[in-house]
Amino acid sequence: MTISTIIIWFQIPFAEPNIDDRVSNIFFGCTNWTFYVMSESVLSFPLELDMLMKERQSRTYRLLSYYLSKQIAELPLVLVNPILFTIPVYWATNLLPDFGRFVAYLIVVLLGVLTSQSFAYLFGATILDVQKSISISLIFLIITMLLGGFYIKHLPTGLNWLKYLSFLKFSYSLLMQIQLDSPKAQFRCARPGELLAGELSKCNAGDNAPMSSIPGIYIIENLGLNDLPWYANLIVLLGLCFVVRVLAYYSLRKNSRRD
Repeated sequence: MTISTIIIWFQIPFAEPNIDDRVSNIFFGCTNWTFYVMSESVLSFPLELDMLMKERQSRTYRLLSYYLSKQIAELPLVLVNPILFTIPVYWATNLLPDFGRFVAYLIVVLLGVLTSQSFAYLFGATILDVQKSISISLIFLIITMLLGGFYIKHLPTGLNWLKYLSFLKFSYSLLMQIQLDSPKAQFRCARPGELLAGELSKCNAGDNAPMSSIPGIYIIENLGLNDLPWYANLIVLLGLCFVVRVLAYYSLRKNSRRD
């Protein structure tokens, strides 16, 4: 996956014709590992339920001890692949050459992965059926991805609030702000013949004087990803990761008592 991604988006120029390629690369980096983690973590509790019930009946350990130790044990397995993917892809695809921004980018990718795992835990602990858990989690991820801000930018009237139900919306917005809300994020205007036939350069759009380059913040505003500041997106993402894990614990405790 890493090699394929690097080949497809190798050294994306900071130029207007390549803006969409850069945005697509960022969105792919945001969503790629959420599917992998969701499909793996949603099986955690359904596959171990029988063992868990027997050991709880014998009072081998408390449910909270099991729940916390399982998360700690699975943490390296969940994070190692996204780390090994993001580090080479970031530099090989020519994302913003700033080490501080790179560290922030990597942290947000990992936080998105952990949030995806939180929802997987919740579905697995609530449904406790392997096939149903997988189906529900995949449907949830597809809807979340569609509402994340890449595929659908303008929802029908009255449904705009739905995008705030997508955790990918917050991680995607954060990654875009990390990459584009910087003085270093300047994109050369398209030269004659570089754009598709009939496509107008953003440098000549509107009634203002033509721009010499396109600032990254202009792209964020054009995509509608500036509705929340970066710290608000971060707080919501952290809150979702924590709250959903707490809900998963109480759901598991309720279902284990019932069984």
